[in-house]
Amino acid sequence: MSTVDTDKIEKEDSLGVEENSKVIVNKCDRLQEPTLNETIIQLTESEDILSESLESLQLKPSYGSWRCQKSSTKVASSVYNLRSLRLLGSLGSLRPIVIDGANVAMAHGLDKNFSVKGIELVVEYFKELGHVSVVAFLKQARFNSCYLENKTSLDRLLQDQNLVLVPYRRVEGVTIEHDDDSTILGRAASTGAIVISRDQYRREYEENVGLRNTIRYGLLAPIFIGDDLMFPSDPLGDSGRTFRLEKFLRF
Repeated sequence: MSTVDTDKIEKEDSLGVEENSKVIVNKCDRLQEPTLNETIIQLTESEDILSESLESLQLKPSYGSWRCQKSSTKVASSVYNLRSLRLLGSLGSLRPIVIDGANVAMAHGLDKNFSVKGIELVVEYFKELGHVSVVAFLKQARFNSCYLENKTSLDRLLQDQNLVLVPYRRVEGVTIEHDDDSTILGRAASTGAIVISRDQYRREYEENVGLRNTIRYGLLAPIFIGDDLMFPSDPLGDSGRTFRLEKFLRF
């Protein structure tokens, strides 16, 4: 074999090795470059690790401090981990309770009668659990139209600061009522409160993006069996089955 042929073969072998090297490098790059799903998983795992670290240190920041709380389910994670840096309350403290007064009263009255007893039962239930802030909201127009028996009970709730009336006004003979549902949800969103209601708040969900987390993760429906009151033990449903009521009621 001539010297020229030998040089040609060596050059071809060299080019082949170089091409193979490029293929291997490209494959390695593709293997090292994480996919979008892998990136999301890594971020989620990092967030969980951070939450576990804070939890293991038993950090209990005072009211108004930044906080981060680990949740036990993906749904609960949406409630806390994605809203971890919020000025709401002390870690582990009982959350405020906001009651949809008209909705709860009708629920106790089997959707036929406005029963103030339903509001009283809910207020008593959460006060006995130790919740400091338990407030029902009711339109003033509804308050004014109540029968004497209901009015006496509502007056007592007002005196105990467990009832707030959503005002209305009259202009040239026209009554202008303020939306109690928006008031209720706005209060809950700003304080981290739980809303006691059977309402789905579909209109508010569609119209106000700022209220969506409260509507998704902050509602608790009362269950009346006569004058016996109970609540679902899994407030976030099947997907949040391990996120029990006791934990749901706390920051």
